[in-house]
Amino acid sequence: MISLKKIIIAFLLSLIFIVIAGFFVREFYINNESPSNNKPNVSQSLTKNDSLSFKELDNLFSAMENGRIDSSSNVINIVITGLDTRMGSGCNHADANHLLRIFLDSGKVEIISIPRGTYVKSGYRDTSGLNYLANVRAGKGRIRYLKEIAKICGIPKVDYYIEFGFSQALGLLELLGFKSDAVQTLRLLRSRQAFGIGDYQRSYNQGEFIKQMLFRKYGTITNIPGDLAIRAGLLLVDTDLSYGIVKKIIGGLNKKGFPKSKEDIAHYLKPKMNYDFYKFDFQSKSCRDSLYKLVMRTAKTLEIDDGGKNNNSRINRRVLRNLNTFIRRAEQDSLKFPKLVINNLEKAFEQRAWYQIEDTNLRFSIMNKICNLLISAYDKTNQHEKARSVMNILIVEQYIRKIN
Repeated sequence: MISLKKIIIAFLLSLIFIVIAGFFVREFYINNESPSNNKPNVSQSLTKNDSLSFKELDNLFSAMENGRIDSSSNVINIVITGLDTRMGSGCNHADANHLLRIFLDSGKVEIISIPRGTYVKSGYRDTSGLNYLANVRAGKGRIRYLKEIAKICGIPKVDYYIEFGFSQALGLLELLGFKSDAVQTLRLLRSRQAFGIGDYQRSYNQGEFIKQMLFRKYGTITNIPGDLAIRAGLLLVDTDLSYGIVKKIIGGLNKKGFPKSKEDIAHYLKPKMNYDFYKFDFQSKSCRDSLYKLVMRTAKTLEIDDGGKNNNSRINRRVLRNLNTFIRRAEQDSLKFPKLVINNLEKAFEQRAWYQIEDTNLRFSIMNKICNLLISAYDKTNQHEKARSVMNILIVEQYIRKIN
């Protein structure tokens, strides 16, 4: 026979269960039926997006779908700039300068490469040695820099820009398929000491690399399901191009059957040089390996260390140590001081510093921590659009990780 005491205990436990269940049901409806004029808390909804379909991914990028091509003609001028920014660095010297000209009427493309040391009258004293293109971006800003590019190339104006630093370049190379040797490939493209004409050959090499990637990877990149590569590339860099505009440009080129042959892509330097540049096949791993040996041999001969900047293992250890320090500080501040979290992590996030970590599992773990801490901090400071943009990047990275 059940005692009165047991009946009372069972009743109390049932009552507690009902109260708790009622609380969670209430929270569910509050979180899912909030008024439309309230901004969604991205950090609360992040876990709901762990297994998004490409259709749902499209919805996340709805703000990027639109965009009118900003050109007065059927020629689109896009400047591609590689900056010398490293983790925590605010330097913005334009080390790589290339103008991509897209002719929608003919389905042709031109790449104009401009050496970083090209003379530009930028307001410094002639005796200072500072009047050259790389310094214009660092000292005078992007608007002035783009105007000088247009002047050098003899075009009315630049329509769009794409900029990226050291870490972002590694991410782009991995996106292009250089999974195991992105660091090596980037060092090849940045090297100038290994060649007799220095920066001119380096600039030419970079332009040839862009040309080869356009010809050999165009179909692959533009046909990945959900245009994932395009979305991921746009999120990796700093640009005023939207996904919608890029799709319109690709659509225009596709109508012309681009690229039908290598002749559809022209490449040259400005100012022009009467010189037979070395031509390398950057798609060939054996060619890249041979070039890398030359670069390393030259660096050793010239005793180029650059304070450890070019030592891959040293870079990896230093970046990992610094990022872990930033994360520990942010975790300590996350409950009460979200602004400090943003101050600690925002620069590393903008530079995608985690791409300098070679171990992909460790890199993904670091990226997850940085992104989730920032999402939470942005939400707590009512910067919901910034939180959403961080979440978009995190979701795309998760997709890339799955398909790789």
